[in-house]
Amino acid sequence: TDQQESKISDDTQVYNKEENTKVEDKVALTETSNIAGSFKTNSAKQKKIQFQKGLYVGVLLSPDVSTVKFQSVKKIGVSMGVLVGYHINKKISVEAGALWDVKNYYSDGKHFSTSNIRMPATAKINSVEGICSMIEVPVMLRYKLPTSKNNLSLAAGGSTYFMKKEEYKYDIENNGQQYYYTSNYNR
Repeated sequence: TDQQESKISDDTQVYNKEENTKVEDKVALTETSNIAGSFKTNSAKQKKIQFQKGLYVGVLLSPDVSTVKFQSVKKIGVSMGVLVGYHINKKISVEAGALWDVKNYYSDGKHFSTSNIRMPATAKINSVEGICSMIEVPVMLRYKLPTSKNNLSLAAGGSTYFMKKEEYKYDIENNGQQYYYTSNYNR
């Protein structure tokens, strides 16, 4: 053929003079020859993303949508905090965190148990709205998908909650009269 391609370099090693450390970049340079002459091009330059084992930290801020038996959502809560992770290898990492959660709930009275509140026997709860503030401690195992170009991953784990404050507003009907009752619990 009139054209011939040959690889000049696969790996180059560069040293950071200030820190005296080695930085490895994957660089591909191609030389192309043809009848008109020869030239070098850097258009095929590619950098290899290096894996770094170790700790990482992330900040989390997200909406929290909580429902009781998939009923309507009256207010959206919030979850915010810090996650700390450790890369075990290129695909697996472990994460733990501390989050402050504010959860808002709504429920029809028929889904609410009255066994723990004092009410007249003739009273009926129409609805309950609640707001809970708590500390959440999640622990997860994360697996980076091998074919993922967008850094997609699967995560599985568990979470525990430490309740700090609860407030419930009850819409109650008793003998044809409607009234509201509020209860607060602080821990």
